[in-house]
Order: sequence, then C-alpha cells, then structure tokens
Amino acid sequence: MERNMPQAFLQHYQLFLTPLSPLHLGSGEDYEPTNYVIEDGALYAFDPSQAALTPLQRNELLETAKRGDIFAIQRYFKKHGSVFADCAHNVVGVSRALADNYQEKLGQVANRERSGNKVGNNFTIERTAINPHNHRPYIPGSAFKGCLRTAVLERLSDGNLSRERIDQRNAIRYESNLLGSFASDGLRLLKTADFMPQGLVATQIQYATQIQYATNHKKQKVVKDGQVVRAKGVTGRRETIQHGQYRAFVADCTLQQLLLAHKPHIKQPDKSLPRKPVQPKSLQQLALDANRYHILRFEAENKILADQELVDPAWLQHTRMLLAELMPQLNRGNIMLVRLGKHGGAESKTISGLAQTKTVWLAAQAAGETHGLLPFGWALIEIDPQSENNALQDWCRQNSSHLHDIQAIQSKLAGRKQAAAAKAAALRAEAEAAEQARIAEAQAEQAAAAQRAAELEAMNPTERLIADWEERLQQFDFDSRNDVANSAFFNQMKTAFEQAVKEFDDNSKQQIAAAFSFKKLEVIKRGFFVGKREKEIKAILRQLRGE
Repeated sequence: MERNMPQAFLQHYQLFLTPLSPLHLGSGEDYEPTNYVIEDGALYAFDPSQAALTPLQRNELLETAKRGDIFAIQRYFKKHGSVFADCAHNVVGVSRALADNYQEKLGQVANRERSGNKVGNNFTIERTAINPHNHRPYIPGSAFKGCLRTAVLERLSDGNLSRERIDQRNAIRYESNLLGSFASDGLRLLKTADFMPQGLVATQIQYATQIQYATNHKKQKVVKDGQVVRAKGVTGRRETIQHGQYRAFVADCTLQQLLLAHKPHIKQPDKSLPRKPVQPKSLQQLALDANRYHILRFEAENKILADQELVDPAWLQHTRMLLAELMPQLNRGNIMLVRLGKHGGAESKTISGLAQTKTVWLAAQAAGETHGLLPFGWALIEIDPQSENNALQDWCRQNSSHLHDIQAIQSKLAGRKQAAAAKAAALRAEAEAAEQARIAEAQAEQAAAAQRAAELEAMNPTERLIADWEERLQQFDFDSRNDVANSAFFNQMKTAFEQAVKEFDDNSKQQIAAAFSFKKLEVIKRGFFVGKREKEIKAILRQLRGE
C-alpha cells in the first residue's frame, strides 16, 4: 500500500478452500441405522416418512416397531434397503470393509450379558457438519478462525514458555495477556463466514464424502518381546469431506482496521480496544502466521508417519511437491496451510511445548489397516486468487481417483429417485382408488341400511320383530368358544321374546312362535340352542303358543 493512500476501514477477502486430506468437523449429529442403508458401496441417508412403502411393507414396519426389538428394526431397514435408498436425500461413499461389516453384523447379537441383555453393534456414524436444508457439508468459519488464533498465539508467545508454567488453570489468563481480553482481543477484528460448497458443476465432486475408519496408532515404534506394540484405542466411524476436490469451498471474510486519527471519545480504550501489536494489518499477515505454524507441524508429523510406514507414500510425495511449488505464494501469505476439525492432533491445536501426544488418528479404509493411511484435517486456503492454480489442480487430479465412484453413485441415485417418484405416484393412485372404493362400499351399505330401516318401519310390530330377529340370527357369527358373545346375543333374543309374551296379542304370539319354531332355530344356527339355552328358548316358545 502506498504511503499516502487512505487505509480502508474494512478489508474484504474471498477465500477458496481445497482439502488436502480428509476433513471431519463434527456437528453432534450421527447417521443411525434407522435413517440409512448401505448398498452397492454407498450409504444412502433418508427420511423414513418419505419412503414409498406398499401396504404390506408398512404393516410389517408397524408390527416390527410394536415389538420394540432394536435388532429386528435394524433388520427390517436392511431387508427393504432398496425401497429406502430410492428416497435418499444424500449419498455417501463407504469403504468396502465398512460395507462388508454392515452386511455381516447389522441386526445381529454380538453377545449376551449375564442379565440377559442383548448387545450388538449400534453402527452409529458421526456426521460432518452439514447444512440441514440441503444436506451438503460446510466448514464453520469458527473452525478457521480458531486455527488462525492458535497460529497468532504461537507468534506472540515466541516459543518461550520457560518464564511461566502454563496449565489448565492459568491458560486463559496467559492467552488474554498475549491477545487481549474478550473486548480487546485482536482477532475480534476478523469476521469470517462459513465455508460453503460452491458451483453446480463442482458440487458433483465437492459433496463427495466418504465414511472412513478413524484408527489410532502409536507415533513411535514400540517393540516388546520382539513384537511391535500397536495402539489399543477404539476405532471410530466418521463421515469425512474428501481430499482432491479443487476449491471445494468458498467463504468471505472481513478484516476491520481501527482508524483513530480523528481521536474519537472511547471510554477506557486500554480495556476496550486491541493493542497495536495484536491488531492484524492484513489477512496475509495472519496467513504468514498460519504457514509458519502449520508447515513445521506438517513436516514433523509426516516424517514420523513416513518412518512408521503408516502414511500413504504417494499422497505424501505429491503433497510435499505441491507445498514446495507453492512455497513462494505461501511465503507471501497469498495461500495458507491450515489444519481443521477433529483428529488434527493436539500439537496442531495449541502453542509449542504445551501438548505432546503418543498416538495419532489416521483415516483408513479398514479398521485393521496400518499402511497407506491419511492424516486428518489438512487444507489449503487461497486468498483472492486472480487465476487458476495449476499446481493445485494437478495435485487434485493426482489424488482424486477415489471420487469417481461417488460421482457414478450420485448419478445413479438421480435415476433411482425418478423411478421411486413414479412408484410413489402409482402407490398413491392405488391408495386413492382403494379409498374411493371403500367410500363407495360404505355409502352402499349405508343406503341398504336406510332402505332396510324404512322397510321395517312400514311393518306392524309383529312383522318387524320377526324380520329383525331373522336377520340378526343370520348375521350372528357363532363361535362355541366365545361364551361372552354367545350369552349376550341369547339374552337379547330372550328379552325381546319375553316382552312379546307380555305385550302382544295371541295371534301375534302364534305368528312369532311359528316363525321361530325350535326346528327352524336349530337349522338357522346349528349348535347354538343347546343345553341351558335350549331349555330356556323352548319354555318361551311354549308361552308364545299359549301352552
């Protein structure tokens, strides 16, 4: 900037992020086996309510859910995986080992506790941060800003921690002494948005994420009794944003400059304004801090990983060559090397000398892999690039073969969703037709009932009683095992006939007795009028006949 040119109050920057290794930025959300299935080497995430289930499949789901058996529920979704995959809102690549593990062990009991409880794999998978509206991954701006903050602290501490012992109790005070308090923190002048996936063409590549194992390994080779001792930490399942996607994310950020030449009135400026040494002059200055901090750590960690033969040698060679080719831009602060997200290592999250870990988390295709692995979290961020970055494009071409399968799966999913939409429309039409038939049948039954009621109303009381009980006897579903229903029906009939004995004239009684002679009753409802019911109905019939 020329000496006499007025300085802008706000400096705007556009940032492009290219992942150099798998990134996982947890959101606290997981993939559960009831909202995803794994088929054809891909995880299909879906909303169960959107699946086009047939009535048979829907009833099976309801019956399975009523049983409350989590293993049976898991097996149901696996059994009807294609139906749910067709309505997926997101598709994610999975390693072959994880897909095999899912097919072999989902819904199976791994062991039984002494209490009888069944224990199995829950197959929960940690998701990376996503936009809930379009299910696409993003990188929170706070992760980027935190990364820069650590780099600035490293510069301000000057690598000298011997004068003061720092631990958890005084770390916040030490940080405030270097960067300022909440009000006077120099990094509060930097405002950065979230890194969002960009471009329609790039989305077919950018949104490719892959589920990988996160495996735990010892940094230094430990040999005991002639055998190499491996780390015994747990292995996790993570959704990671894949490397090799050129300028996959874009974000805007703004750096504020405190222009105080006009000497505004500020109450307690020492406490409310950042000190001059911690005010960033430009984003390039912060980028230089980030590069000084991260390049050393990249080399130190990968030297250990290479010595242990853990890291993918081709990836490491390509990445070292890329950084060497980009070193002039890194030294000018036009590009910054950063490390973001989970499993980046404690040494990359704090200043030198405060953290020394003995193990490292690496991305793997299978839980037991010990070679050809990748570290988590490395990325390059370009600041206001004016042209394409040929070196970075070449690196992405060399390291993007794993993305091709995801593109094919996504294209295939588009076709499946079209077919599923047509199937759902057919099922809806079928359901609507069934509903219309049900309504028509109900209306017909209602009309018949009304007509029958009118016919009964037109009869005299004797004819109405005879017609009513002839119909009831025909419709009653006799079951010799259902004593409650049988007794209730017989008592209703007996009450009606006893009332006729009391209220009807002799001629009417004779008509009723003739219409329901015991022989006729035996034929109409065979086996019903036996025992006590036979005695009682015969007694009433005798009264109707006047005997």
